[in-house]
Formats: sequence, structure tokens, C-alpha cells
Amino acid sequence: MDELERRKCLEEIRLHKVRTKKLRILITNTDNIEVKMQLTKGLIWHIKRKRELRKMLIDDIGSDS
Repeated sequence: MDELERRKCLEEIRLHKVRTKKLRILITNTDNIEVKMQLTKGLIWHIKRKRELRKMLIDDIGSDS
């Protein structure tokens, strides 16, 4: 992974963090059960994706050493 890909990966991680924060706020402010379920599914997806990106970045940094 070159420097440009690393920066892109870090930016995606940051965006996922922002989106999960917004989703958490929406979930707490929503009364509709079906909407809450959909928002929760989106939240779970963003958390899993952020973990995958972080793991890729850590593995790449570890392989460079």
C-alpha cells in the first residue's frame, strides 16, 4: 500500500467515525421501530467496515517494518 492509499484509508476511517456518530444520534431520536432497525443495520455496517479498514492499515504498516 503506497502513501496515497494509506491516506485514503485513513480518510475513510475518519468518515466512518463521523457517520456512526450521526447514526447514533438519529437512533436515539427516532421513535419508529422499523426506522431504528434500518439505522442500526447501517450503524453495524459502518462499524464493521471501519474495523476492516483499520486492520488493513495495521497489517500494511506491520509488513513495512
